Amino acid sequence: MEKQFKANLQKAHNPKRKYQAQTLIISFSPDEFDTTDLSEQANQALMLVKHYVHQHFADAQSVIAIQADGDGGKLHAHIVFNTVRPNGRTVPTNRFNIYKLRTNFDHEMIANYQRVTGNSWTNPISKQQKRQDIDNIVTRSQWQKSLKKIINQVKNEVDSLREFVHLLGTQGITITERKKGTAWTYHQTINGKEYKVRDFYQRVKKQT
Repeated sequence: MEKQFKANLQKAHNPKRKYQAQTLIISFSPDEFDTTDLSEQANQALMLVKHYVHQHFADAQSVIAIQADGDGGKLHAHIVFNTVRPNGRTVPTNRFNIYKLRTNFDHEMIANYQRVTGNSWTNPISKQQKRQDIDNIVTRSQWQKSLKKIINQVKNEVDSLREFVHLLGTQGITITERKKGTAWTYHQTINGKEYKVRDFYQRVKKQT
């Protein structure tokens, strides 16, 4: 593998580039693979991951390994991508955006999980979208603290304003614009009570 990756690197515009690979870990829920028949389920997981990689990264070299180690023993896949393609051009970094990767793999599971495993697929993440401590939010300050945490998590997973708004929407958080779009108000209803707070969605650096 190392020799094949190096051969591609020699064709690149910058053959001395420091980073040549991207890694991705896809961890399956025990609801998806409970590892009672590890050999069969590992092969099923491999089929799903291979199809996903072929659909979205067919132009890049990749290596896939399926494991079920670690404290929880969950079935998961390790993928190593060569970010220098055989033609010497690089794979755009935005194709490794977490939100896109997660969304595209959800589509893979919706389309093929039942065909591969014989079981219907229910998105385990959708079950977790209601925060475990949401019923304990009784004051405005507690809600603002929770909101800030969610916003910071979402910001790390997206690379566009549209994705930011969409992902907040999946958490039950909506936004209205103020000051001709230069400021926002966040809204969320919890246990029948509506909360809202004003906040700037962007701080501009004058230097840039």
